[in-house]
Amino acid sequence: MRVFSNSAMSADGKLGTVAHDHVAIGSAEDRRFMSVLRAQADAVLVGGQTFRNWPLPLVEDPADLRPGDPPACRAGPVVNAVLTRSGLLGARARPGRWPDPRVRLVVFGPPGLDAAAHRERFGAEVRTRAEPDVTWVLDELQALGCRSVLVEGGGDLIFSVLSAGRLDEVFLTLAPKLIGGARAPTPLDGEGLPADRIVDLRLRSVRRVDDELFLHYEVPRAARPR
Repeated sequence: MRVFSNSAMSADGKLGTVAHDHVAIGSAEDRRFMSVLRAQADAVLVGGQTFRNWPLPLVEDPADLRPGDPPACRAGPVVNAVLTRSGLLGARARPGRWPDPRVRLVVFGPPGLDAAAHRERFGAEVRTRAEPDVTWVLDELQALGCRSVLVEGGGDLIFSVLSAGRLDEVFLTLAPKLIGGARAPTPLDGEGLPADRIVDLRLRSVRRVDDELFLHYEVPRAARPR
């Protein structure tokens, strides 16, 4: 199964402000390219806080796809997978957004999540485990028939996928912005890696659009944390 991440970050490596405001880091081309990547995924995986901050279906906009883009690899609905410890019921979902026929929403978390309430509000399936983690979620998605999973954040979740040795590729949009802030979110948060486990990436492509750079890296299997 192919697992790849996508993030848009400022030139100083931030995804947002220290207040975790939802701001558009990337350009219109970055948002279009997000659709291109989503079209290649059988599932889009996010953390609970990311979903609660932006409780919208994570699916490509067909209007964004152009001739020459990589072809879509999926015929049916995309799985929107959410790994959460507290559930999604605190999200301020816009009326009429859920359920969405383009999306199969699956919530992964600990026992005690209110499955009936998630189904009523979002049309979501709930799957639970005593100690939910990304390895379990990815294995469950593979069992559902997902051949490719796009991880969109946040940084803690992407770090968990990397540290589990399951991240294959990294897409980064480098936007010409400066944000600053020691506690501002980054594409890779979590506990961090010690010096002897730093991951070396292999650059597969770089594309420039105006002042923005689109980077595509491979995570070599031998370089993955173990």
